[in-house]
Amino acid sequence: MADPKVEKEAGPAPGGEIEQQDNAPKKREYKDFGEEKEKATHAKVDMNQIELKAEDLYDKEKVDLETIVIEDVFALLQVTEEGLDDEEANRRLGLFGPNKLEHEEQNPFLQFLSFMWNPLSWVMEAAAIVAIALSNGGGRPPDWQDFVGIVSLLLVNSAIGFYEERGA
Repeated sequence: MADPKVEKEAGPAPGGEIEQQDNAPKKREYKDFGEEKEKATHAKVDMNQIELKAEDLYDKEKVDLETIVIEDVFALLQVTEEGLDDEEANRRLGLFGPNKLEHEEQNPFLQFLSFMWNPLSWVMEAAAIVAIALSNGGGRPPDWQDFVGIVSLLLVNSAIGFYEERGA
């Protein structure tokens, strides 16, 4: 006789109950390695008699700008959340000047020559001098090709550096 084929369904895992699978992604928790956030502090200056001076704002004993509460920032800078009106902005512009970096104009020729003042250029300059002065022993003429090649490399290097620096 032939055995009848019986299909079987998967049953519980051996040794216990079926584990529920949670498809929700697990939230990663990161440990804080000693970086404690400082609590918000108040400025250690008399808010009734403040004068707007940059030196006071840089003094961490008086004002710690990293942890100060926003109300004290507004009080120290003597502004509101809406900002400054035109009259006060013009007064401060006259008092402090425009908000831009000072720029010294440099002589372009000296700036170009400054790109030849570094150790790599010194080695190349020495090689050019050796090529022109010391390589003509035995009655041979100076080695102009090497000299011109080295000097042209120095000039190209300086020109590229000068162009990049002027464009910055």
